[in-house]
Amino acid sequence: NHAIGGIVLFQQFEGFFELEDLRAAELAPPPFPADAVLGSERVRRSQLVKQADVLMLTHMLPELVPLEVTAANYNYYEPRTSHGSSLSPAVHAAVAARIGNLDQALAYFRMAASIDLGDAIGSSAQGIHIATMGGLWQATVLGFGGVRLDRGVIRLAPRLPSAWRRLAFPIRWHGKMIFIDVRPTELRVRLDGTTVVALADGPAQTLRAGNYRASVQRGGWSALREE
Repeated sequence: NHAIGGIVLFQQFEGFFELEDLRAAELAPPPFPADAVLGSERVRRSQLVKQADVLMLTHMLPELVPLEVTAANYNYYEPRTSHGSSLSPAVHAAVAARIGNLDQALAYFRMAASIDLGDAIGSSAQGIHIATMGGLWQATVLGFGGVRLDRGVIRLAPRLPSAWRRLAFPIRWHGKMIFIDVRPTELRVRLDGTTVVALADGPAQTLRAGNYRASVQRGGWSALREE
């Protein structure tokens, strides 16, 4: 691992940082198969990756990776990723949304959706990419919806792209149904049983069944209040 300005960068694998530094965006519009563009030998000697496993780590274990470390690793690996794997764009969308890079998050969300909806890689006739569909759900709920599970607390830190006016979805948490409805300046939550909820990194609230609302205040969220 390396450190830049005191922030840790995780290696894709041992010796990765000593390889030729190539940027995917300078070679072809993503997504593209890097082997077909450069040949497998040069790809193996370079920092070009088809999917950034490091970003999957920060996506799957957000409680172990501080947000500033996630952002630094995203900024390093994003330009070096060709997205030759159909799993890659949705993970980039989720991580970009979590760090607040909403323009790139939306671009990667659309790239992931186009894999089957637009048959972007020409293989959808053989069957849809079901893992990509799951990745789109995660990008929506965990990324833009800002859902994070913190022991017995469900944390919500939604971040809507400017092009979106609303995002609504249900989830089941500890046997309870939670209905989340996000607007640009408002968050509504409906609970069907007592649930411990927190907004962003704020204090947890134990809320009984009912409808609750919070609003944006100086870049953060107010407390959830019963309607």
